[in-house]
Amino acid sequence: MKYVRVCAVLALVGATAAHAQVTFTPGGGGFQDITGMSGTLVLPIGLGGFHVQTTAIGNDKFPAGDIKIGYNGTIGSNVGAAISTSNHQPIPTNELFLGETAIAVIWDTPDPALGSTQVLFREFTDDPNDTYYIVQWNDLPMGGAGGKATFQTRVNGNNPFRTTFYAQLSYQSVHEPGIFGGAFATIGYQSHEPGVDSVQWSFDQPFAVQNGMDLFLVDVPSPGTGLMILAGSLGVLRRRR
Repeated sequence: MKYVRVCAVLALVGATAAHAQVTFTPGGGGFQDITGMSGTLVLPIGLGGFHVQTTAIGNDKFPAGDIKIGYNGTIGSNVGAAISTSNHQPIPTNELFLGETAIAVIWDTPDPALGSTQVLFREFTDDPNDTYYIVQWNDLPMGGAGGKATFQTRVNGNNPFRTTFYAQLSYQSVHEPGIFGGAFATIGYQSHEPGVDSVQWSFDQPFAVQNGMDLFLVDVPSPGTGLMILAGSLGVLRRRR
């Protein structure tokens, strides 16, 4: 699949880093629909709401514990009473769980739920070497123009099989009016973990993500590898409300 207007290309050659660097690398086809699956929880979250889900699954970039899931396409790790506000901003920001560790899957100000709107959670623990959980938003209305978005994030356990990536953001349907692939949203990872940097994929960037696209949160390759890393470009458009 060809992605256009998605990202800027950064050459990380011979650079040094004072902190643990992570980045997003794009892929496709990783959306794992948990709708109606045995063990899936339908979370009681409405407009402006949050739900705290306790899990033993996590890793050093997004630790296990109390995961706060927002109706607005965000999740935070052990953030206490903090919330993600309706004022989405570039990462890092106190508007996203007061600067705590969080993932903005597609952080915007949604509209009231439709009959088909759901926020779901499911853990996968059958294989001790491949533990993970998925948070999924179905038909989340966004942008006030009748558009709906379906997307999810996956967080991997700290186990041998999934050491190559820490989290996965997957987008099944994000092209509808008012959404336009993140044209009025923040997408990225915010870190409050010691020595780990935040990384933003996009801010108000049209079609920064597209239908069928995944973003994998991974370590930046060691300096001197000569690899090209894809990193999000920053948009400047703002929705007229």
